[in-house]
Amino acid sequence: MSQTSPTQYIVFKIPQFMAEVLALMFFMLLLVNVLTEVGLFDKLTRALAPISRIVKIPEEYVLCISLCLVTPSLGYATLLKVMEDRSLKSEDVFPILILSSPVTQLCDTLRFGVPIALSVLGPLAGILYATFSISRALARLLIHSLYVKFRLAERIRNLRRVGTRPEVDRKLDRNNRSLRMVLLSSLRRTWKIFRRIALRLAIVTAILVVLAILNAFQYLGQFLKPVLEILGFNQYMITVVVVQLMNFIAALYTAGAFYSQGLMTLKQVLLTIYAGQLITMPIMYFRQFLPYRASLFGFKVALRWVMFDTLTSFLTTLVIVLIILYIL
Repeated sequence: MSQTSPTQYIVFKIPQFMAEVLALMFFMLLLVNVLTEVGLFDKLTRALAPISRIVKIPEEYVLCISLCLVTPSLGYATLLKVMEDRSLKSEDVFPILILSSPVTQLCDTLRFGVPIALSVLGPLAGILYATFSISRALARLLIHSLYVKFRLAERIRNLRRVGTRPEVDRKLDRNNRSLRMVLLSSLRRTWKIFRRIALRLAIVTAILVVLAILNAFQYLGQFLKPVLEILGFNQYMITVVVVQLMNFIAALYTAGAFYSQGLMTLKQVLLTIYAGQLITMPIMYFRQFLPYRASLFGFKVALRWVMFDTLTSFLTTLVIVLIILYIL
């Protein structure tokens, strides 16, 4: 098995592996959505109350940040309504945007990252990945909170002077819902998410196979090899990093496929995923997040927001890489 090249493995094994994990992924996503429907994430939002006391922000902005734990688009939509009600500019709510980022990351980790990682990487690697990722989001939340408290205090005071408690719609009432309604709603939400993931993975898998046949991974691997070899990366680990440049989920199940066949160790899987994020993270923030955030809050605010997010994400991920290198 050790004689199998990454290119051969991608061509012959990755499609089969993808089909196997999609079934498990559907179940994991359904479970998470059921827990969401019965109010788990509402309970988690209450855990953010200490943060509001630390930064002393008005209640309606705590609500906006908390809703990002349910879904970022709901949190941002609520914030835009608050801005309209209070005649605020994007600069005025910059502290709220800074605080929302790690909460959004925590939402993505709990609702997507953890189910997918457990499905693809297996119990042990999946649990370790989840632990590191949740810890990173919480560490970023603390860093962002301290930054807002000590560097953006005047803007927080301005928000408190504007007023509190605008009329904000929050359609999260789950009282008197039957089990059937919860399951149907969860299935709809799961299918909506799953079909996008399945289609994306199918497309990415096809691209992976074509690129592997064209030896594209070997060429990119040679370009990254001098840098990655310093961290002790082998050909399989380099392949996962190269795949991560294209799609993170594809990189997860590529690493999972190698790991399941004994081609990568547990430490190598975790190191590859997080070290690869150090390379791909700036690209992702500026390619995906900047256009979306600029469309909502303007380019100037979005650029500062993205740059701060990139810095804190890079530093906290670097700490994880060092822990994996020297402690695991």
